Amino acid sequence: MTILSSSVLRQQLLAEAIRNAVTMLEQRGWFHPFGIIHTDAGDLVRVDVPEPEGGFPRGRPLEALLMHLRRHARSADCAGVAITRDLYLPQRGTHGAMRSIRIDIEDRWRPPTTCHLPYKLEGRQVEPGPLVTEPGSNILLPPPTDPHDLP
Repeated sequence: MTILSSSVLRQQLLAEAIRNAVTMLEQRGWFHPFGIIHTDAGDLVRVDVPEPEGGFPRGRPLEALLMHLRRHARSADCAGVAITRDLYLPQRGTHGAMRSIRIDIEDRWRPPTTCHLPYKLEGRQVEPGPLVTEPGSNILLPPPTDPHDLP
């Protein structure tokens, strides 16, 4: 078993989530929500939910992903998870919205974090804006119980 600090684990989850999201945006111009699981062995595993024939009903891709991820995230070998989705954020002072990659990161040891990476898609090129982080909510993993267990 590889022991990483919570900070390193989160950096790896964030980098892998952004890398996958940008690749899909540059290939297709969009992506369905997906997850990245960081195992105790140090592996990063991408989790997608296959699109049903006829497509997902509105709002259902995230719901389907969360159901699928819950089975994996609560297993003993899941050290952390990132839930990644493409969304529109309202722009202050305008009636417009900006596209953003949202990444919710959870691990066993620290409170969750939500990251937003605003971007513009020019042709097939992603132009990222500044990364914004804020406290998140536990979606999949139980809240950390003992800060002394922090790696």
